[in-house]
Amino acid sequence: MQSTINFVVNPGLTLNFLSSNTFYMPYLKLNYNFDSGFFIHGRYRYDFSSSEALTAEGDMETIRRNRYDVWTGYNSDSFMLSYAYTYFDQITNHPGELANGQQTAREHTVKFLYKYSDFMRPYAEIVDADKNIYIPGPNKGETEWRYRIGLNFVF
Repeated sequence: MQSTINFVVNPGLTLNFLSSNTFYMPYLKLNYNFDSGFFIHGRYRYDFSSSEALTAEGDMETIRRNRYDVWTGYNSDSFMLSYAYTYFDQITNHPGELANGQQTAREHTVKFLYKYSDFMRPYAEIVDADKNIYIPGPNKGETEWRYRIGLNFVF
């Protein structure tokens, strides 16, 4: 649904299939694109599992969490550069759901996307994924860095 030229409302659903569970992640994203190429986008996503799991209290309960994302950046005819902040709020107390071992977590992401053609857009991302208490050895509790490269196809 597009309400004006610069403002877009984008509902959606992401599915994450695991061997033991499926996660449903409905979301609502609001995009505002300035005429200069700068943009700001916000998204609320509610994540929940199809199966129950054992909580820290010893109960069986569906895994549920709130996720809030904010993007800002610049978009031109040849590239896009963006920064994203993500905040996770675990509703249910399932140990190990968030890598920092807490009920809340955050991520910072910087992304560069090159518009190689109307059809292909290679990209690279660097993600600061908060502290990870599950990293073995002397790096336990250190910041987990993720590096991604990929290729988007536009249809």
